[in-house]
Amino acid sequence: TAGFVICLRLLQKRFLRKSSPSSFFATLISIPLLAAILFLGIRGRIEEKAPLNWGQAYFSDYAFANLLALNPVFTFGRDLLYDSGSKHDVDRLMSDLPVTGAYAKTAALLGLPAESADTLTSRIVRPVRFESPSTDRPNVILILMESFASAGVGCLKSRVEPQVTPRFDSLAQHGVLFTDFYSAGMHTYAGILGSHYGYPSVPGKSPMKQVTSQDNLWGLPSILGKYGYHTMFFTTHDPHFDNMQGFLKSNGMQEVYSLFDFDESQKLSTLGVPDHVMFDSALEHLHDKIGRPFFAALLSGSNHGPWFVPDVPFGALPDTIPDAQRLNAFKYSDWALGRFIDQLSSDSAFANTIVLITGDHGLLMKPIYDLDLSLFQVPLLILDPQKRAGESRRVDRIGSQVDILATIMGMLRLDYDNYTFGYDLMAADSSRTDYAIFSEGYKIGIVENDQFAIVRPGHEHSLYNLAAPEFDLAAHERKLLAGMSDKALAYFQTAYFNLQYPLHMNHVLHNSGETR
Repeated sequence: TAGFVICLRLLQKRFLRKSSPSSFFATLISIPLLAAILFLGIRGRIEEKAPLNWGQAYFSDYAFANLLALNPVFTFGRDLLYDSGSKHDVDRLMSDLPVTGAYAKTAALLGLPAESADTLTSRIVRPVRFESPSTDRPNVILILMESFASAGVGCLKSRVEPQVTPRFDSLAQHGVLFTDFYSAGMHTYAGILGSHYGYPSVPGKSPMKQVTSQDNLWGLPSILGKYGYHTMFFTTHDPHFDNMQGFLKSNGMQEVYSLFDFDESQKLSTLGVPDHVMFDSALEHLHDKIGRPFFAALLSGSNHGPWFVPDVPFGALPDTIPDAQRLNAFKYSDWALGRFIDQLSSDSAFANTIVLITGDHGLLMKPIYDLDLSLFQVPLLILDPQKRAGESRRVDRIGSQVDILATIMGMLRLDYDNYTFGYDLMAADSSRTDYAIFSEGYKIGIVENDQFAIVRPGHEHSLYNLAAPEFDLAAHERKLLAGMSDKALAYFQTAYFNLQYPLHMNHVLHNSGETR
């Protein structure tokens, strides 16, 4: 920096002071131009979706090589000026939550012995060993549909007319449909973190952008990769949005396919290519992997503002109906999904393939609460010709995205160490009460039995019976509310600190079979 400043001073003395004063009009032109150049330099790239982040330096399967590729000045400056203060503020707030014995309470929720650890930095871990592990290696496809809210799904609790999900409604008759299922948060990064790695959404900067998340999470890509699976992620748009590519590739995902793998002419909006184009491309890549088991995660994008849909025969709604543009985006995404499943089903190469379909998060529709359930309620549908999940049926038990990892591993019957906050939804466990915990910012929602509590640290909490959602029962059910809020805060606090403190022993534990 000192050398740079000295050079600037020398240049200034030699050239700038000898030149004639610039005109007023030249100044007017140069100032905006200089500002634009400075802004571009700060942002680092010209793609619409995301600025420069550490994931763009990642090029290798080896963590140390990736770290060497980082710009040290950028990384240090970002940590010092941008991340450090905000992270310390969030750490302090999370440490001061009004809950005692958070780890022990969370351990009890997850079936761990409370005495196994007593600090918030202790990692949640449950060794899962099957009496008769499977030797079969079916393919697994996990589809995260953008904003695929239960409030818009016809076979669930639809709040919209006309119906926009005829294909999903038809598919639901041939699989296991979870009807009371929740996302981890209301953003795409929360859906990825919850469904792939079994962690709830936490406050502060997205964990996917934090340096502590590099090579640190033991999720589906890492676990299945150890079992010989080829792991792939597909999306319609910029792979660096929310630092998806950097995060996923540093945590077990071997390949990421995105906007830059398509011709520029196929791009429809800031959300990249239409869903059906991404699905078609994914199908081609999956065909290339036949012969080796694969895990593929597909993230759609069309059911999101600016709500542009391609000119394809999906049965568009007339422009005269209210909110036609948004509803058509929802209906188009449903059509693209159904078309993809039809292609899979008609191809014998994918006969041994488990498909899970859920939403990355919900969509605000006719809200009732300040932390509205429509933002978090999404379907989970499991399709499997081999019936590992049993016969087609509707399942009303409560579940959430953090349960997806354990549920998949339960169907595969492969031994693993469960570092998640989730359960196998197919396993019968009479000792636990089903619940779902989700959050946005510092507001936490917990659904248990027929009750829904909104926990607002530092402010008044609310309690509702889902059968009568308009009445706040906080003043009348203080004991019930206290129990639910304490449970939610303990779970939330433990998850937060588990994510902040790296544990690089997880690979060793998994390979050796030891437990801590």
